Amino acid sequence: LKAAREALSPAVPAGHVRPMALARMVPSEVNALVVGAGGLGCPASLALARAGVRRLTLADPDRVDETNLHRQLWHRASDVGRPKVESAADRLRAAFPGLAVATFPHAVGAANAEELFRRHDLVLDATDGDAIKFLLSDASVLTSIPLVYGGALRLKGQAMRIAPGGPCLRCLFEA
Repeated sequence: LKAAREALSPAVPAGHVRPMALARMVPSEVNALVVGAGGLGCPASLALARAGVRRLTLADPDRVDETNLHRQLWHRASDVGRPKVESAADRLRAAFPGLAVATFPHAVGAANAEELFRRHDLVLDATDGDAIKFLLSDASVLTSIPLVYGGALRLKGQAMRIAPGGPCLRCLFEA
């Protein structure tokens, strides 16, 4: 059944994989986007790199603040004022020399979300706002690019995979 669905799905751009094939890929073939380079994005990018992902894009418009240092593992006191994506990318490249890290130091929004999704095989939501989480979920549904949603507050967290044909955040929280 999976093979039949893949055969009938629309064409996939060169360099990308069909969403149904993502589960069968080796991590080194995945081109991942992490939206957010803070408290969730730092450990998420570490986990992807340790899993063997070789192409990673970090997207976040924020700059490192002193209040980030105790919980955002890629950032140091010397990084205060730097864009978070640059600080995180530098540390990821140093720790994982085979990892190609691209940065997008801008906000992901309605004007650029679809294009960013289409350039990647997998997107991780490591943001901290409801509006951006819904926008990323909508972009996942629109593009059929799988999204891993994550949310944390104090000692509680949530995670969910949004995949083609499955439920999205609007299905759960706006019903």
